[in-house]
Amino acid sequence: MSLGVNSAEAEAQSRLTAIRMVSMTLRLMERWRGLVGDNDGAMIMMAVALINTESLTRTELVEQGIADIKNGVPPNLLRRCNISSVALATGLNRETTRRKVAYLVEAGLLARGEDGHVYLQPELRIREEMAHTVRSQLDTFAKTANEFLRDGTLKLLDDPESWAQADEGLTNYS
Repeated sequence: MSLGVNSAEAEAQSRLTAIRMVSMTLRLMERWRGLVGDNDGAMIMMAVALINTESLTRTELVEQGIADIKNGVPPNLLRRCNISSVALATGLNRETTRRKVAYLVEAGLLARGEDGHVYLQPELRIREEMAHTVRSQLDTFAKTANEFLRDGTLKLLDDPESWAQADEGLTNYS
């Protein structure tokens, strides 16, 4: 089963769709900001986490024992992340990024490797507040997805291939 966008309904209800998307985005940012204290810091934490771990989406996390956020990720599976890549990902200028990263390192949320690369503080993974934040993010997403399902802008697809053929206005993201 996968989700698909009902293009005709999404266009017809574009204002409601935009309101729901903005609401979800603000709720998600609010939760990350709660861990860090400000929007720039939250964006930097998200950028570092994504840059370090995005490649894990293409591996079997369960087999490697790292599917649970409470388990550490071996350093050899993390991608290197530097100030320039964080600045590029967040849209912040390099100096602001450098200063904010230094603050987050001092606060114990980020760490620096010997070669200067940046990564999430390893102990961060076991903090209950991190697991709670991830869970509340998922709840926010589920609530918004259910609203879109009720609005008809998203559809559940039992067989995405037959839906795509039957409804040319449906975009499948499975």
